[in-house]
Amino acid sequence: MDAKTIVLTLSAIIALIAVINHARTSRRQATIDLVIHQKNDEHLAEARSTVTRLNSDNELTTYAHFQHKGTAERNAILAVLNNYEFIATGMRESAFDLKLYKRMSYSIVVSDWKALKPFIYDLRRQVQRDTIFQEFEWLADKFCNKKLKTDRKS
Repeated sequence: MDAKTIVLTLSAIIALIAVINHARTSRRQATIDLVIHQKNDEHLAEARSTVTRLNSDNELTTYAHFQHKGTAERNAILAVLNNYEFIATGMRESAFDLKLYKRMSYSIVVSDWKALKPFIYDLRRQVQRDTIFQEFEWLADKFCNKKLKTDRKS
């Protein structure tokens, strides 16, 4: 192999490493921006508050039924679910960094999944479509099946 070939090969390798590193950095920045946006989104905060209240009153699953279509409560539940569906789809398509998001949002995702799972399953049964909110279920399974590690400080 001559010197020119070696230089070209090394240049290509360095360029590839730069592209991979840039993609990873962009994914991490997008994830941070997403979490910040979630925390500052008043509509989402109100929707999550409604979901929490309905869950504590054991009324969450009731709103999966069609007679509640269009109500503020059902719309709040769907807003939270659609938010998670968007995030999970972004994770599956590598638009967001799964590892970073897990470290930043593990507890809330797991607790929301536990609260919303019966609603989702009841809604799926009613409309006879198993794909409704399947991306959120995928994300929740990822989190629940591989728990967040505890930091060990010496």
